[in-house]
Amino acid sequence: MVGYSILLLPATTSAGVEKMKYTIPAIQTPYQGIVFNSGLEARWAAFFDDMYWSWAYESFTMRGWIPDFLLKGKEQNYLAEVKYFPAFSGWSEVLPKMRKGVADTHYESHPVFLLGGLIECTTVEGVHIATIGRAYSFKTEHHLPLYVVDYTLYLSNKPIMGRRTDTLKEAVRAVGENYKQVQVAFNTAGQLTRWLRGKENQCSGQ
Repeated sequence: MVGYSILLLPATTSAGVEKMKYTIPAIQTPYQGIVFNSGLEARWAAFFDDMYWSWAYESFTMRGWIPDFLLKGKEQNYLAEVKYFPAFSGWSEVLPKMRKGVADTHYESHPVFLLGGLIECTTVEGVHIATIGRAYSFKTEHHLPLYVVDYTLYLSNKPIMGRRTDTLKEAVRAVGENYKQVQVAFNTAGQLTRWLRGKENQCSGQ
């Protein structure tokens, strides 16, 4: 198995990421009539639209936590949090607040999606697949990768959002090097959110 990552934010050094994390405030970004608290959140919303996934932004408040997104899956809804951490260990800063928020609700038994600033492209048995984040279980305290194949989100081998109904293995065989589709979607979303913030005078490809 080999892999590499695609940044969703401007490339920087590890030291630069840490500095950005603590000293540079998030830039409010409008998209689809909604003002997002950060450009990264807006980029994820644009990506969800590119994938034809149904979403709502900060649609309700839980105990001490406002989930960034509610994503509507095939059989149930999922909560998603967006943060840019250089490593998964960074999530330890916010997981306690999220755990308190879902306590004694039906979401406590559902995995929560942790979405960051990059996607991982991995080759498995000669086929490239894209990992867009992690699904974290507060019950088991384990996390599993979230895969995207052909506009469909997979948790383990099961499709949970999107148009496909077959297993991950079947979808990978059918689609092939689908990570390119995901890369294009993220790049397009990034151009859109930078344009909306006024950083560019036009949005290429739009």
